Amino acid sequence: MSKTFIRNIFFGFHFLGMTVYGLFDLYGGIQGASILLSNNEQVQIFGTVLFLSLIFSFVSSLLIYRVKIDETVVHWRGFMTGIGIAFLLDQSSILLGMGFPYFLYALGILCFFCVFFVQMTYRDQTPKGRLVFLALVFAALVSKLEPSIEAKQEVDDRPNVIVITVDALNGSIFRHDDIQQLKSFAFLRQNGITFSSMHASSDDPLRSYTSMFTSEISDVHTHESFAKIFSLMGYSTGAFVGSDYLKKSDVQKGFSMFDDDFSWLRGWSLSLWGRLLPFGSSMRSSMESTDLMMLWVKSKKNPFFTWIQYSELQGSYSPPVEWDGHFFSGDPYEIHSSDCMDSVDPIHTSRVAGRCSAEWLLSQYKGELASLDRDIFRILQWVQQNPNTLLVFTGGYGIQQSNRVPWFGRDGLTVESTYVPTIIWFPSILAAGKEISHLSSTMDIFPTILDVFGIPLEGTRTGSSQVDAIYYNEGKEQIQGRSALGRQYRLTPGGKWKELKKEKQ
Repeated sequence: MSKTFIRNIFFGFHFLGMTVYGLFDLYGGIQGASILLSNNEQVQIFGTVLFLSLIFSFVSSLLIYRVKIDETVVHWRGFMTGIGIAFLLDQSSILLGMGFPYFLYALGILCFFCVFFVQMTYRDQTPKGRLVFLALVFAALVSKLEPSIEAKQEVDDRPNVIVITVDALNGSIFRHDDIQQLKSFAFLRQNGITFSSMHASSDDPLRSYTSMFTSEISDVHTHESFAKIFSLMGYSTGAFVGSDYLKKSDVQKGFSMFDDDFSWLRGWSLSLWGRLLPFGSSMRSSMESTDLMMLWVKSKKNPFFTWIQYSELQGSYSPPVEWDGHFFSGDPYEIHSSDCMDSVDPIHTSRVAGRCSAEWLLSQYKGELASLDRDIFRILQWVQQNPNTLLVFTGGYGIQQSNRVPWFGRDGLTVESTYVPTIIWFPSILAAGKEISHLSSTMDIFPTILDVFGIPLEGTRTGSSQVDAIYYNEGKEQIQGRSALGRQYRLTPGGKWKELKKEKQ
C-alpha cells in the first residue's frame, strides 16, 4: 500500500471525523436543551455549524496531512470515524422524525463495511474478531427498525396554567383609561378577577420573581418552587423569558424547558462554535417570545404550566412606529412646561436627549405597554378556544413615576415600585369582572391557583391563598416584602412599607 494512499485515507477520515463531531455536538446540545427549535431553525443552525465545521476540518486536515503516522493509527482513526458516521445517520432519523429510516440505516451499515474492508485488506490480522463485532453492530442497527408501540394514554383533563408577567409595570399608569381601553387589558378586566391592591414582594427583579415562584420571602428557600410542584404532578413546564438577567438564577428551578436563548441565530449557544463565539443580545422582543411560547403550547397534549416574561418596559422606551408619540400632544422640548422632569433614570438619558416634558416620556412608556397588547391578545384568543386554562397577568415588579427620584427608576422599596395590579382569568370557573381591593402580594398567586384547583399546599409559606378574598371578601391585614439590600419590610392597607427592625426599637 503506497504512502500516498494511506495519507489520502487519513485525510478523508480525519476530515469526516471532525465534521461529524461538530454535528454530533450540536445534536446532543439540541436534544438536551431547554429551548424549543422549529424545523426551520434546526435547518439554519445545522447548516451554519456544518459550514464552519467543514472549513475547520479542511484546514486542520491539511495541516495534519503532512504528519507521518503509521498505518495502525490511520486505520483505527478510520474505524472510529465509521462508527461516528453510522451513529450520526442513526440519530438523524430521530431528528427528522422518520419512523422507519431504512435508507439511513443502510448507509450506516455501508460505512461500517467500507471501514472494515480497509482494515482487513491492509492489516495483517485475522478478520474473525472484526466480523463478529460487525455482526453485533449490524444486529443493533436492524433491531432499531422494529416499530415502536406507543401505549395508549388516558385523556388528562386537568387545567393548564399560563402566567404572563411584565417587568417594570407601573400600576398607576396601567390603570389609566387610555391603557385600559386596549383590547387585551379591557378583555381581562371584563372577564377576569382584578386584584387592584396587589404588590410585588421586592423592588429587586430577582428577589421578586424568586419569591413569587416559591411564595417565600426569605433568602433561603426551604420549599420547592411551584414550577417543580406542577412538574411533579405530571405537568409540562416551560418558561419563555425576555431578558438575560434571569440566566443561572433560582427562578429556573422546576422548569423542564427554560428558553433564554438570545443568540444571533437560535440554537447557536448549543453548539461548540456558539460556546467559543457567544454572539447575541441581552433581550428579545415580545413578539418573538410569544411566537415561541405559542409554538410550545400548541405542541402539548398533556396539561402544562408555562410562564412568559415581557421585559420591554425595563429598558429605554422605543415603542414601535404606530405607538411612538401616540399618547402625547405638544412640544416635548418646551423647557417651561409645568411637568418638566428634574432628572430621569440614566437608562433613558439617550432617548430623552434634551426633552423636558414628563408627559412625553410617559407617552413612550405607554407606547411600549400598548405594543404588548397585540401579543397578549394572541394568548387570550388561544385561551378562549381552550377554556380549561387558568391565566394570570401581573407585573414582575414596579417602577416609580415622580420627581422625588429619577423618573422611571427605582429608589428602594416604595409602594409605587411594588404596586402591580394582577388579573386572574379562569373561563367559566371564576366570576367575571370582579375586583378585589384587599391588600395582597404576588407571593399569594400560586397558593391561590392551587386552592382553586383543589390541590393542598404542603408546608407553611409566606404567601397564602386569596380564595377567601374572592368568595367571601376577606382580606389580609398586612403583607411582607424584602428590599434589594435584603432588609425585611411590611405593608399595611393604605400605608407605606416599613422596615421591621425599626419597629422593634
